[in-house]
Amino acid sequence: MKSMNKKILTIGIATYNAAKDIPNCLNSLLIDEVLDDIEILVVNDGSTDNIKEVMQPYIEKYTNTIRLINKENGGHGSTINTTIDQANGTYMKMVDADDTVDKMGFLSLIAQLKKNEVDVAMSPYYRVNINTHEKQLMGYLEPNRVATKEHVTTLAKIYKDLLVAMHSITYKTSLLRNNQYRIDEHCFYVDVEYSIYYLFGAKRIFLLRQPVYNYMIGSAEQSVNIDNMRARRDQHLKVTKSLIEFYEKERKNIVPYQESFLENNISNMILAGEYKLLMSLKSAKESEIELLHFDKYLKQKSPILYKKVVILNTSKKIRLLKLMRKLNFHGYKIVHRIFKKSLTEHL
Repeated sequence: MKSMNKKILTIGIATYNAAKDIPNCLNSLLIDEVLDDIEILVVNDGSTDNIKEVMQPYIEKYTNTIRLINKENGGHGSTINTTIDQANGTYMKMVDADDTVDKMGFLSLIAQLKKNEVDVAMSPYYRVNINTHEKQLMGYLEPNRVATKEHVTTLAKIYKDLLVAMHSITYKTSLLRNNQYRIDEHCFYVDVEYSIYYLFGAKRIFLLRQPVYNYMIGSAEQSVNIDNMRARRDQHLKVTKSLIEFYEKERKNIVPYQESFLENNISNMILAGEYKLLMSLKSAKESEIELLHFDKYLKQKSPILYKKVVILNTSKKIRLLKLMRKLNFHGYKIVHRIFKKSLTEHL
Protein backbone atom coordinates (compact mmCIF):
# COMPACT_ATOMS: atom_id res chain seq x y z
CA MET A 1 0.00 0.00 0.00
CA LYS A 2 1.09 3.56 -0.60
CA SER A 3 2.36 5.56 2.34
CA MET A 4 0.04 8.18 3.83
CA ASN A 5 1.90 11.02 2.12
CA LYS A 6 1.33 9.62 -1.38
CA LYS A 7 -2.43 10.12 -1.47
CA ILE A 8 -4.16 11.82 -4.38
CA LEU A 9 -7.10 13.11 -2.31
CA THR A 10 -7.63 14.11 1.32
CA ILE A 11 -11.21 14.11 2.56
CA GLY A 12 -11.75 16.31 5.59
CA ILE A 13 -14.80 15.40 7.68
CA ALA A 14 -15.90 18.01 10.20
CA THR A 15 -17.66 16.37 13.10
CA TYR A 16 -19.25 17.80 16.21
CA ASN A 17 -21.47 15.41 18.17
CA ALA A 18 -22.13 13.47 14.97
CA ALA A 19 -21.20 9.98 16.15
CA LYS A 20 -24.55 8.62 15.00
CA ASP A 21 -24.12 10.02 11.47
CA ILE A 22 -20.48 9.44 10.68
CA PRO A 23 -20.66 5.68 9.89
CA ASN A 24 -22.87 6.40 6.84
CA CYS A 25 -20.44 9.08 5.72
CA LEU A 26 -17.37 6.89 6.15
CA ASN A 27 -18.94 3.84 4.55
CA SER A 28 -19.72 5.83 1.42
CA LEU A 29 -16.05 6.87 1.16
CA LEU A 30 -14.38 3.56 1.99
CA ILE A 31 -14.48 2.04 -1.48
CA ASP A 32 -11.96 -0.77 -1.98
CA GLU A 33 -10.80 0.45 -5.41
CA VAL A 34 -9.55 3.78 -4.05
CA LEU A 35 -8.40 3.07 -0.49
CA ASP A 36 -4.77 3.53 -1.56
CA ASP A 37 -5.61 6.86 -3.16
CA ILE A 38 -7.49 8.62 -0.37
CA GLU A 39 -6.77 9.96 3.08
CA ILE A 40 -9.71 10.62 5.41
CA LEU A 41 -9.16 13.14 8.20
CA VAL A 42 -11.98 13.06 10.74
CA VAL A 43 -11.66 16.35 12.62
CA ASN A 44 -13.37 16.02 15.99
CA ASP A 45 -14.29 19.58 16.94
CA GLY A 46 -14.54 19.10 20.71
CA SER A 47 -17.45 16.64 20.58
CA THR A 48 -19.03 15.47 23.83
CA ASP A 49 -20.51 12.28 22.35
CA ASN A 50 -18.82 8.89 21.81
CA ILE A 51 -17.12 9.77 18.51
CA LYS A 52 -13.76 8.36 19.66
CA GLU A 53 -15.30 4.96 20.42
CA VAL A 54 -17.22 4.95 17.12
CA MET A 55 -14.05 5.80 15.20
CA GLN A 56 -11.75 3.23 16.82
CA PRO A 57 -12.78 0.20 14.69
CA TYR A 58 -12.40 2.28 11.52
CA ILE A 59 -8.93 3.49 12.54
CA GLU A 60 -7.80 -0.05 13.35
CA LYS A 61 -9.12 -1.48 10.08
CA TYR A 62 -8.06 1.35 7.78
CA THR A 63 -4.72 2.34 9.30
CA ASN A 64 -3.36 3.71 6.02
CA THR A 65 -6.50 5.68 5.19
CA ILE A 66 -8.15 7.19 8.28
CA ARG A 67 -6.84 9.57 10.91
CA LEU A 68 -8.82 11.02 13.81
CA ILE A 69 -7.77 14.52 14.86
CA ASN A 70 -9.12 15.62 18.24
CA LYS A 71 -9.18 19.36 18.95
CA GLU A 72 -10.91 21.93 21.10
CA ASN A 73 -14.16 23.31 19.74
CA GLY A 74 -13.53 26.05 17.21
CA GLY A 75 -16.48 25.81 14.83
CA HIS A 76 -16.73 24.63 11.24
CA GLY A 77 -14.10 27.07 10.01
CA SER A 78 -11.53 25.65 12.39
CA THR A 79 -12.07 22.13 11.03
CA ILE A 80 -11.42 23.42 7.51
CA ASN A 81 -8.26 25.22 8.63
CA THR A 82 -7.08 22.09 10.46
CA THR A 83 -7.68 19.93 7.38
CA ILE A 84 -5.71 22.35 5.21
CA ASP A 85 -2.83 22.21 7.68
CA GLN A 86 -2.86 18.43 8.09
CA ALA A 87 -3.75 17.17 4.60
CA ASN A 88 -1.25 14.90 2.84
CA GLY A 89 -3.26 14.52 -0.35
CA THR A 90 -2.45 16.41 -3.55
CA TYR A 91 -6.10 17.50 -3.56
CA MET A 92 -8.59 18.18 -0.77
CA LYS A 93 -12.35 18.02 -0.38
CA MET A 94 -14.51 18.77 2.67
CA VAL A 95 -17.47 16.53 3.57
CA ASP A 96 -19.90 17.07 6.44
CA ALA A 97 -20.37 14.16 8.83
CA ASP A 98 -24.08 13.89 8.04
CA ASP A 99 -23.55 13.82 4.26
CA THR A 100 -22.27 11.10 1.91
CA VAL A 101 -20.66 10.72 -1.51
CA ASP A 102 -22.03 9.00 -4.60
CA LYS A 103 -19.90 5.96 -5.42
CA MET A 104 -19.67 6.34 -9.20
CA GLY A 105 -19.13 10.07 -9.02
CA PHE A 106 -16.46 9.70 -6.34
CA LEU A 107 -14.59 7.09 -8.38
CA SER A 108 -14.80 9.36 -11.42
CA LEU A 109 -13.44 12.31 -9.44
CA ILE A 110 -10.40 10.37 -8.26
CA ALA A 111 -9.73 8.99 -11.75
CA GLN A 112 -9.77 12.49 -13.22
CA LEU A 113 -7.56 13.92 -10.47
CA LYS A 114 -4.98 11.26 -11.35
CA LYS A 115 -5.05 12.20 -15.03
CA ASN A 116 -5.32 15.98 -14.88
CA GLU A 117 -3.20 18.46 -12.97
CA VAL A 118 -5.59 21.28 -12.11
CA ASP A 119 -6.22 23.82 -9.36
CA VAL A 120 -9.89 22.96 -8.90
CA ALA A 121 -12.29 20.20 -9.91
CA MET A 122 -15.97 21.14 -10.11
CA SER A 123 -18.65 18.47 -9.89
CA PRO A 124 -22.45 18.52 -9.63
CA TYR A 125 -24.06 17.31 -6.43
CA TYR A 126 -27.41 16.10 -5.12
CA ARG A 127 -29.61 17.86 -2.58
CA VAL A 128 -31.28 14.96 -0.77
CA ASN A 129 -34.32 15.56 1.43
CA ILE A 130 -33.93 13.30 4.46
CA ASN A 131 -37.70 13.20 4.99
CA THR A 132 -38.97 12.56 1.44
CA HIS A 133 -35.73 11.09 0.01
CA GLU A 134 -36.22 13.30 -3.04
CA LYS A 135 -32.97 14.04 -4.90
CA GLN A 136 -32.37 17.26 -6.80
CA LEU A 137 -29.37 17.58 -9.11
CA MET A 138 -27.45 20.82 -8.56
CA GLY A 139 -25.15 22.07 -11.29
CA TYR A 140 -22.10 24.32 -11.07
CA LEU A 141 -22.91 26.55 -14.05
CA GLU A 142 -25.73 29.08 -14.42
CA PRO A 143 -28.61 28.34 -14.57
CA ASN A 144 -28.12 25.08 -12.65
CA ARG A 145 -26.24 23.44 -15.52
CA VAL A 146 -23.44 20.89 -15.87
CA ALA A 147 -20.78 20.97 -18.59
CA THR A 148 -21.84 19.14 -21.77
CA LYS A 149 -18.54 17.27 -21.75
CA GLU A 150 -15.79 16.76 -19.19
CA HIS A 151 -12.78 18.97 -19.87
CA VAL A 152 -10.15 21.29 -18.44
CA THR A 153 -10.93 24.99 -18.70
CA THR A 154 -9.93 28.22 -16.97
CA LEU A 155 -11.68 30.59 -14.57
CA ALA A 156 -11.22 33.34 -17.14
CA LYS A 157 -13.47 31.40 -19.56
CA ILE A 158 -16.28 30.39 -17.17
CA TYR A 159 -16.33 33.00 -14.40
CA LYS A 160 -19.60 34.53 -15.61
CA ASP A 161 -21.48 31.23 -15.32
CA LEU A 162 -19.71 29.53 -12.42
CA LEU A 163 -21.70 28.60 -9.29
CA VAL A 164 -19.31 28.00 -6.43
CA ALA A 165 -21.17 25.87 -3.89
CA MET A 166 -18.78 24.20 -1.45
CA HIS A 167 -20.20 20.75 -2.20
CA SER A 168 -19.08 21.06 -5.83
CA ILE A 169 -15.48 22.01 -5.11
CA THR A 170 -12.31 19.94 -4.83
CA TYR A 171 -9.18 22.05 -4.40
CA LYS A 172 -5.52 21.43 -5.04
CA THR A 173 -4.05 21.44 -1.53
CA SER A 174 -1.18 23.75 -2.47
CA LEU A 175 -3.68 26.36 -3.68
CA LEU A 176 -5.19 26.41 -0.20
CA ARG A 177 -1.86 26.48 1.62
CA ASN A 178 -0.35 29.24 -0.50
CA ASN A 179 -3.27 31.58 0.17
CA GLN A 180 -2.98 34.27 2.86
CA TYR A 181 -6.60 33.91 3.99
CA ARG A 182 -7.89 31.65 6.75
CA ILE A 183 -11.49 30.68 7.36
CA ASP A 184 -13.30 32.44 10.24
CA GLU A 185 -13.52 30.26 13.34
CA HIS A 186 -16.22 29.95 16.02
CA CYS A 187 -18.71 30.72 13.29
CA PHE A 188 -21.31 29.12 11.00
CA TYR A 189 -21.82 30.00 7.31
CA VAL A 190 -18.12 29.96 6.45
CA ASP A 191 -18.64 27.71 3.42
CA VAL A 192 -18.92 30.90 1.34
CA GLU A 193 -15.46 31.99 2.48
CA TYR A 194 -14.08 28.57 1.53
CA SER A 195 -15.73 28.77 -1.88
CA ILE A 196 -14.52 32.30 -2.71
CA TYR A 197 -11.22 32.98 -0.93
CA TYR A 198 -9.41 30.23 -2.76
CA LEU A 199 -11.26 29.73 -6.02
CA PHE A 200 -10.80 33.25 -7.37
CA GLY A 201 -7.04 32.59 -7.64
CA ALA A 202 -7.45 29.33 -9.57
CA LYS A 203 -6.23 28.96 -13.14
CA ARG A 204 -6.95 25.44 -14.43
CA ILE A 205 -10.37 23.97 -13.60
CA PHE A 206 -11.68 20.51 -14.47
CA LEU A 207 -15.43 20.19 -15.06
CA LEU A 208 -16.95 16.80 -14.23
CA ARG A 209 -20.39 15.54 -15.26
CA GLN A 210 -21.11 12.97 -12.56
CA PRO A 211 -22.47 14.07 -9.15
CA VAL A 212 -20.03 13.37 -6.32
CA TYR A 213 -21.69 14.74 -3.18
CA ASN A 214 -24.99 14.00 -1.44
CA TYR A 215 -26.00 17.06 0.57
CA MET A 216 -28.66 16.10 3.10
CA ILE A 217 -31.34 18.72 3.82
CA GLY A 218 -34.52 18.87 5.88
CA SER A 219 -33.15 18.64 9.42
CA ALA A 220 -34.31 21.18 11.99
CA GLU A 221 -30.78 21.10 13.44
CA GLN A 222 -29.07 22.37 10.28
CA SER A 223 -27.39 25.77 10.36
CA VAL A 224 -29.30 26.77 7.19
CA ASN A 225 -32.68 26.18 8.85
CA ILE A 226 -34.29 29.63 8.79
CA ASP A 227 -35.00 29.72 12.53
CA ASN A 228 -31.38 28.81 13.24
CA MET A 229 -30.18 31.45 10.81
CA ARG A 230 -32.25 34.13 12.53
CA ALA A 231 -30.87 33.08 15.91
CA ARG A 232 -27.29 33.08 14.58
CA ARG A 233 -27.54 36.11 12.33
CA ASP A 234 -24.61 37.75 14.10
CA GLN A 235 -22.42 34.95 12.71
CA HIS A 236 -23.83 35.39 9.21
CA LEU A 237 -23.05 39.11 9.50
CA LYS A 238 -19.49 38.32 10.62
CA VAL A 239 -18.89 36.22 7.48
CA THR A 240 -20.56 38.85 5.31
CA LYS A 241 -18.26 41.57 6.65
CA SER A 242 -15.20 39.34 6.18
CA LEU A 243 -16.05 38.89 2.51
CA ILE A 244 -16.72 42.60 1.99
CA GLU A 245 -13.30 43.40 3.48
CA PHE A 246 -11.73 40.65 1.36
CA TYR A 247 -13.22 42.15 -1.81
CA GLU A 248 -12.12 45.68 -0.98
CA LYS A 249 -8.58 44.51 -0.31
CA GLU A 250 -8.25 42.29 -3.38
CA ARG A 251 -10.03 44.32 -6.06
CA LYS A 252 -7.13 46.76 -6.37
CA ASN A 253 -4.68 44.01 -7.28
CA ILE A 254 -6.62 41.65 -9.57
CA VAL A 255 -7.58 41.46 -13.23
CA PRO A 256 -11.10 42.37 -14.44
CA TYR A 257 -12.47 38.83 -14.75
CA GLN A 258 -11.44 38.05 -11.16
CA GLU A 259 -13.09 41.24 -9.95
CA SER A 260 -16.27 40.37 -11.81
CA PHE A 261 -16.18 36.84 -10.37
CA LEU A 262 -15.92 38.23 -6.84
CA GLU A 263 -18.67 40.82 -7.37
CA ASN A 264 -21.08 38.25 -8.77
CA ASN A 265 -20.50 35.58 -6.14
CA ILE A 266 -20.23 37.84 -3.10
CA SER A 267 -23.39 39.66 -4.17
CA ASN A 268 -25.41 36.51 -4.81
CA MET A 269 -23.99 34.11 -2.22
CA ILE A 270 -23.71 36.30 0.87
CA LEU A 271 -24.92 39.90 0.45
CA ALA A 272 -28.33 38.92 -0.94
CA GLY A 273 -28.55 36.32 1.81
CA GLU A 274 -27.78 38.91 4.48
CA TYR A 275 -30.51 41.25 3.24
CA LYS A 276 -33.03 38.43 2.96
CA LEU A 277 -32.15 37.21 6.45
CA LEU A 278 -32.74 40.67 7.94
CA MET A 279 -36.02 40.98 6.06
CA SER A 280 -37.08 37.61 7.49
CA LEU A 281 -37.02 38.84 11.11
CA LYS A 282 -40.50 38.47 12.56
CA SER A 283 -40.51 41.90 14.20
CA ALA A 284 -41.02 44.66 11.62
CA LYS A 285 -39.30 47.18 13.87
CA GLU A 286 -36.31 44.94 14.50
CA SER A 287 -36.09 44.11 10.81
CA GLU A 288 -36.09 47.78 9.83
CA ILE A 289 -33.42 48.76 12.35
CA GLU A 290 -31.01 45.99 11.40
CA LEU A 291 -31.69 46.33 7.66
CA LEU A 292 -31.01 50.08 7.67
CA HIS A 293 -27.88 49.62 9.76
CA PHE A 294 -26.43 47.02 7.39
CA ASP A 295 -27.42 48.95 4.26
CA LYS A 296 -25.65 52.05 5.58
CA TYR A 297 -22.59 49.97 6.51
CA LEU A 298 -22.36 48.41 3.03
CA LYS A 299 -22.79 51.75 1.24
CA GLN A 300 -19.96 53.25 3.27
CA LYS A 301 -17.65 50.22 3.24
CA SER A 302 -18.08 49.12 -0.37
CA PRO A 303 -20.01 51.46 -2.70
CA ILE A 304 -19.43 49.05 -5.59
CA LEU A 305 -20.96 46.03 -3.86
CA TYR A 306 -23.75 48.27 -2.54
CA LYS A 307 -24.77 48.95 -6.15
CA LYS A 308 -23.97 45.50 -7.51
CA VAL A 309 -26.20 43.52 -5.15
CA VAL A 310 -29.41 45.05 -6.57
CA ILE A 311 -28.11 44.68 -10.13
CA LEU A 312 -26.77 41.13 -10.01
CA ASN A 313 -29.50 39.58 -7.86
CA THR A 314 -33.05 39.75 -9.22
CA SER A 315 -34.94 37.83 -6.53
CA LYS A 316 -38.20 39.30 -5.21
CA LYS A 317 -36.72 40.39 -1.89
CA ILE A 318 -33.78 42.16 -3.52
CA ARG A 319 -36.19 43.91 -5.90
CA LEU A 320 -38.05 45.03 -2.78
CA LEU A 321 -34.74 46.26 -1.34
CA LYS A 322 -34.12 48.28 -4.50
CA LEU A 323 -37.55 49.90 -4.16
CA MET A 324 -37.06 50.61 -0.46
CA ARG A 325 -33.75 52.32 -1.17
CA LYS A 326 -35.47 54.64 -3.63
CA LEU A 327 -38.02 55.48 -0.92
CA ASN A 328 -35.30 55.87 1.75
CA PHE A 329 -37.01 52.92 3.46
CA HIS A 330 -40.09 55.02 4.25
CA GLY A 331 -43.04 52.68 4.85
CA TYR A 332 -40.83 49.61 5.30
CA LYS A 333 -42.57 48.50 8.49
CA ILE A 334 -45.95 48.68 6.76
CA VAL A 335 -44.63 46.63 3.82
CA HIS A 336 -43.10 44.11 6.23
CA ARG A 337 -46.40 43.63 8.05
CA ILE A 338 -48.36 43.24 4.79
CA PHE A 339 -45.95 40.68 3.33
CA LYS A 340 -44.82 39.17 6.63
CA LYS A 341 -45.65 35.59 5.67
CA SER A 342 -43.64 35.58 2.44
CA LEU A 343 -40.79 37.51 4.04
CA THR A 344 -40.40 35.34 7.13
CA GLU A 345 -41.13 31.78 6.00
CA HIS A 346 -38.06 31.35 3.80
CA LEU A 347 -35.06 33.27 2.51
